[in-house]
Amino acid sequence: MESDKRTDEPVRPKLFDGLGTRRFWFVTGALAFLALAVLFFKYERVSASDAPVPIVTLTGPSEAAPGETARYAVLVRDRFGAPMPNVSVMLGFARYGITEVARGTIGPGGEAVVVVRFPEDFDEQRVLRASAEASIAEGFGDLYVKPRTTGRPSVFVTTDKPLYQPGQTIHIRGLAMADDKPIAQRPAIIEVRTEVVTKTL
Repeated sequence: MESDKRTDEPVRPKLFDGLGTRRFWFVTGALAFLALAVLFFKYERVSASDAPVPIVTLTGPSEAAPGETARYAVLVRDRFGAPMPNVSVMLGFARYGITEVARGTIGPGGEAVVVVRFPEDFDEQRVLRASAEASIAEGFGDLYVKPRTTGRPSVFVTTDKPLYQPGQTIHIRGLAMADDKPIAQRPAIIEVRTEVVTKTL
């Protein structure tokens, strides 16, 4: 009777059977050669004197509040200063990679206005990057944007006259400001207080 022999040697998956063989090294070398050839070809085309290499310039506000919408201008020119129309541009935050926030297309004059909405967690300075890809080359333009903190709001309240008789209508006007800028689209509570009662409007 034959006894079963057990070995403690690990079982090698069949997936790795080809590692280290002549065929494996041949395929690896061929792929490496192909990648180098593509990079060399691209470098030769980009370094040519007439290669369409985009030069990207990004301008706009350098401060923004969380949730705010801002407009940025993207200017795309070639190395000779001529506009590059119909080029697609992407704007994103360069933080652990690129987080896309907006896209646009360059117009006939070589520029585009792109609307960017800042996220609610915009609480530290970030790099806003515009990238444009034309043919074989890609250009970038960076702009540092830091969060803008709003000041303490102030409310100015006026009425149409100083004294009222019972039954008369009170016309109230309020102006809310923060950092010399009006505050819009925010809920407000107005209270009219007397010695006896407080009326909330």
